[in-house]
Amino acid sequence: MATDLFNRLRKDPTTNLIHPNLRLMVYCSAIASGGELEWDFACDQERKRLAEALACTKHVWILNRYLEYTLNQNIIKPEDFIFTVDVIANNVVGQSLVWDFVVSQWPNIIKRFGNKFSLYPLIHGITQRVPTRYEEQKLRKLEEIYNEMSLYHSGDNIFETVIKKSLINIQWVEKHKQTVFQWFQREILQGNNEV
Repeated sequence: MATDLFNRLRKDPTTNLIHPNLRLMVYCSAIASGGELEWDFACDQERKRLAEALACTKHVWILNRYLEYTLNQNIIKPEDFIFTVDVIANNVVGQSLVWDFVVSQWPNIIKRFGNKFSLYPLIHGITQRVPTRYEEQKLRKLEEIYNEMSLYHSGDNIFETVIKKSLINIQWVEKHKQTVFQWFQREILQGNNEV
């Protein structure tokens, strides 16, 4: 139904029959099940309002393109950069893409945005899921580059809180991963036996 409503909108963009309260859900569903055509249409129609829906695609290459758009102020305004990267990171497919993007573009991000607004929301957003020591090392590398390039005072370390929180999360996963895994296995086996 969402795809049908979205396709009707594509055929006649002047008449949007989708209730405003349902638009995000409809757009997100249509983009998740669609491809480049659906994504491009939504991007052209309501880019700001649909930033979250545009991040719903399951196509890695479209998410990569969306990340590249964040560095083009003709497509995405600088003040929308952090929000856009954050919604892409909320997509399971986009999580690792965002990590790699931020790591590879970190010096450019600091130069472009570091003196305009706090980068803490960006760092906080991309570190919501730091499950391994490998990601922790990438985070520390970002901190190192940030400290070398930063225009802020030396006491203004945006990484301190997120690194502490990440370490707590990593330690929890390391301690409880096996227990949780065994619980899931028991539940799946029990569910299969009941069928």
